[in-house]
Amino acid sequence: MKSFKRVMYTVAGGMILLGIILAIVGFLLGGGGLFTINSHGISSNNSIIHFQHGKIMSNNYSTFKQKKIALGNIKNIKINTNDSNIRVIESDSFSIEYTYLSGNGKPCHTVKDGELIYDEPNTNGFSFSWGDDNDDNYYINLYIPKNASLDSFDIDSSSGDISVSNFTAKSLSINSSYGDVDIDNVISTNTKVKLSSGDSEITNINTDVLDYNNSYGNADFSSINTLNPTDTNKNGKISLTLSSGDTTIDKCTANKLEMKNSYGDIELSQVNATDMTGDLSSGSITAENCDLGNTNIDSKYGDVTLGLSKAISMYDYNINCDYGDVTIDNSEYEGNVLSSNNHPNKITIDASSGDVDLSFLK
Repeated sequence: MKSFKRVMYTVAGGMILLGIILAIVGFLLGGGGLFTINSHGISSNNSIIHFQHGKIMSNNYSTFKQKKIALGNIKNIKINTNDSNIRVIESDSFSIEYTYLSGNGKPCHTVKDGELIYDEPNTNGFSFSWGDDNDDNYYINLYIPKNASLDSFDIDSSSGDISVSNFTAKSLSINSSYGDVDIDNVISTNTKVKLSSGDSEITNINTDVLDYNNSYGNADFSSINTLNPTDTNKNGKISLTLSSGDTTIDKCTANKLEMKNSYGDIELSQVNATDMTGDLSSGSITAENCDLGNTNIDSKYGDVTLGLSKAISMYDYNINCDYGDVTIDNSEYEGNVLSSNNHPNKITIDASSGDVDLSFLK
């Protein structure tokens, strides 16, 4: 009996492998659009197979296309999407166009009192494509005048890439379950970005507050300015929370910079922060040519390397290193290192396992 089961498992595995190989060969030989698994079900040729009330159902699907249409003056934007890529394109006026492959209703947009709302059919699930171009079947192109001033811009996306640029908003909120997020050349009083799975690139942003959260994915930040010259309180704050992924921060300015990463490295270059905190469970943190004020780092497993653009006379420091070496301006120490001389800034580092290296402006 065991031999028979072993043979059957082998045959089944071989058939699955053969099917995968044939699918790949067919695709390479020019076969297009093999299948797509998305929130509607499994689509192949011109039908969508999905489960409903425990039964297998099948719908014919069609491509719904909304040609580019003018919107008038817009102050608020809300986009709710299941599968579409979202692109903001610079234009002379507000307009929208979109394409959606659907067997379960059509997307729609409404404009009322200066508010644009875009919705797609309410479905549940996930998206996965094989041999198909999701960009052609699901996309939203939103045309916005350069440097347009919005009150709010909210995006809630289940699956799809998001790219926004060249506008001003009092509030920018992006919530993406699966997909990459790119933001460029945006001014926003309050910026909030949340990803469940996807990489992000955020560049040339001027914001009072940047609140960023990513469960699985890498994050790149460049030229982020949170110190509004007209804000006498200087409440500019960058808060970054990642569960798994690497983070790079280049040419950023903030009154407060808070970073938390469970699994991944953090690299900083030319960062100016009055107060900086870092909480890392597993990963190294490296700073190069950074102007940092009060700095507090808690690192469980990983090295801490800080290259500072201020002289050592500007800092007191308290370093606790359980397992690892401590180097300060090329001088080596072991265990705890304390320097308290009432200097303007204080560096506090608690490293459980990893080396600590501090270097200052000579």
